[in-house]
Amino acid sequence: MLKTPKILLIDDDKSMHLIYNKILNPENFIVDNAFSGKEAIEKLKKNNYDAAVFDMDLGDKLGIDVLSAVENKSDLVKIMVTGSADLETAIKSVNLGATAFFQKPLNKDEFLKTLTKKLKDKFEFNFNLENKLNNWLENKLNNLYSED
Repeated sequence: MLKTPKILLIDDDKSMHLIYNKILNPENFIVDNAFSGKEAIEKLKKNNYDAAVFDMDLGDKLGIDVLSAVENKSDLVKIMVTGSADLETAIKSVNLGATAFFQKPLNKDEFLKTLTKKLKDKFEFNFNLENKLNNWLENKLNNLYSED
């Protein structure tokens, strides 16, 4: 990956934050934490994250409601985690932009592999898009100057 990914972990269970941090810190991710739905929405609107991991039950809100509140952040890798998965919730999560759906207890290796892959895809897409835009602009400028 080209840059150090910044991840927001959203879970009202402090022990889950410890688990996520044990998984992510050795991989050199920048990790931020939100312990409620309200805090998560505020942080997601105020800060730029590369990915967010949403727990389904946040105490004050459902993770799916937080996901819905930031649905327009299309460049955010969104991963939903739940203790009680059902097909309807999984489908709704995907429709709101979740790129992965995990059931607790987390399989550490599968979680890390999926998160890393989704971030790599995101960074490659953004890099390719930036290169295409730069090439387009360069061609436009060259055409402008060559007309003189």
